[in-house]
Amino acid sequence: MNDARSVYDESGNKKALTYKKIWAAIILLAAIVGIGKFVLFPDSDLFAFAANGPSKMVLEYYLEKNNDPSNTEEVYAMKRRYGCHDEIHVYKGEQVVMKAIFTNGKIYEVQ
Repeated sequence: MNDARSVYDESGNKKALTYKKIWAAIILLAAIVGIGKFVLFPDSDLFAFAANGPSKMVLEYYLEKNNDPSNTEEVYAMKRRYGCHDEIHVYKGEQVVMKAIFTNGKIYEVQ
């Protein structure tokens, strides 16, 4: 039979038990993200959706520099991690048309 005290921690404090559950969830989430980022997918940017500003800037730079009237569905930019640095590749279809490094607010083309 369930005891009413089973939903409380040892001291009978329900609030403390809730905080313990929240902290356990935060630690579990951090562990999952860490394993995904550094063990399973070290070369990918798991949070690209949150930090895609440099990719947009490089894409705008490419379109402006080349007067390319392509719509944004044909041309896109993607950040690639190479251990010691990140590069942003601009693709047109399946082909890489430009490589760049974005640092300190400046865009540097890579050949």
